[in-house]
Amino acid sequence: MKKWQKLLIIILIITVFVISPFFQYAKSVAVMAVYSASEYNQSVMKNNDIEIKIPGGLSTMDKDWYPFVMTFNPTPSSFSRRVGRDVEISIMYNFGAFEYLKGASSYYDDQSPYYNSFYGAYVIHDENQSFGFNADGTLNEAELSIVPDYDMRILVLRSLGCTTPTFDYTVDDISYGNSYLGIDDWTIMTSTIETQSPIHAVKKDYQAYIQYGKPYQKDYNGEDFPLMTVYGRVYAKYFAAEKLTVCFYIIGSDLEAMDFCDSEILQKSELIRGNPM
Repeated sequence: MKKWQKLLIIILIITVFVISPFFQYAKSVAVMAVYSASEYNQSVMKNNDIEIKIPGGLSTMDKDWYPFVMTFNPTPSSFSRRVGRDVEISIMYNFGAFEYLKGASSYYDDQSPYYNSFYGAYVIHDENQSFGFNADGTLNEAELSIVPDYDMRILVLRSLGCTTPTFDYTVDDISYGNSYLGIDDWTIMTSTIETQSPIHAVKKDYQAYIQYGKPYQKDYNGEDFPLMTVYGRVYAKYFAAEKLTVCFYIIGSDLEAMDFCDSEILQKSELIRGNPM
């Protein structure tokens, strides 16, 4: 075989790969692995001498979640404006696994138990008070709820082109004094949330498509971002020595999938503190 023939075959192979749906998955993993590692090295966790390890989708035998948990650090001023004082936050998150042949995450799939679902951790540093908790140690649910509201409305939905994102919640239960990850005294809050579905007609390229892919309802002509009900579960604890509030969370559309994620993934996380407990 001549050199030009070999070169042509290589070009054809590369072209087929690039236009195939699987390329979107490969691009997502490559970009997000590098970006997330950089973000973790500048995170609230790194700056306050704690380490959080959360298993990703590769930790189970199911095709459920994206391979690894990612980290993102919002601009401090953006989150502080919503809280009303200077605070810092880092967000660890994961979403539904990619459907390889569709070139996008099951996050968009209204037939999937991982539809519009996330899990991970929020870590908030507040130098002046215990974020999300009152002085008597009870949960300040209104303040704590700013975090998932900000995450879902501002960081997720707006990044996909939703101009009027909604996040209305009802607290279903608050439980104190729980053991979690081998550490005592966590507060658990469960809630029912009305927010938008991520389904929409693709009108332009958004940066968020790099990680999720594009919605694969190619001929979709329904309402963009229709309202739907999801459920939230948060495990929150304030660590006074580091002045950190840590929240492990699951937001999902399927309660059974949420329970499985909680027991088989989230509860196998590690929280390692540089300072003694």
